Amino acid sequence: MKFITKLFTLFIVLILFSACSTDSDEQSDYAMTFKINGELFEVNNPFGTNEATGTIFTYYPEDEFIHLSGRTPYTSTESVWLNISIWIDRNDLVVGTYEVGIDTYNNEDTHIDLINNTNDLTGTGTFPEHTISGNITITAVNPTEKTIEGTFEFNTYHELDPTGTPDFVVTEGKFDYVYDVD
Repeated sequence: MKFITKLFTLFIVLILFSACSTDSDEQSDYAMTFKINGELFEVNNPFGTNEATGTIFTYYPEDEFIHLSGRTPYTSTESVWLNISIWIDRNDLVVGTYEVGIDTYNNEDTHIDLINNTNDLTGTGTFPEHTISGNITITAVNPTEKTIEGTFEFNTYHELDPTGTPDFVVTEGKFDYVYDVD
């Protein structure tokens, strides 16, 4: 009888453990999540999906870079928005960590930028944030499914700040995108 009781108990325990799931089993509803100065943002690309988008900047041509864009929704009642753009050199489409620094627009490196129109001190409609330093870590690439996942963090300064003191600290960034979508 003891054997049957132990077997029954083991069976119940196995059922309970198999019913549990971890956070890593769940797919996020967002292509990109991050914190800016401690405030959490959960975003998709400007079209509301997790697809890599085309780039309007010729210094990051699409045949050489993948453009991952995460943007807060722009609404008619809310004219404030922010966007994080990550340009990954196609030669860097492997698991690894890539350091980023001040962007020189020289077509050489994987890079990340923050556009934040809440601090447009010039009144010109430009968004003068510059990346100081940070990193992008690619944690998974599936060239068959054309998916890429990773993490990032970086600091920016406003171009009108002569000291280059960070005004935006981006931490706990994560991304999960599909690239080369037809």
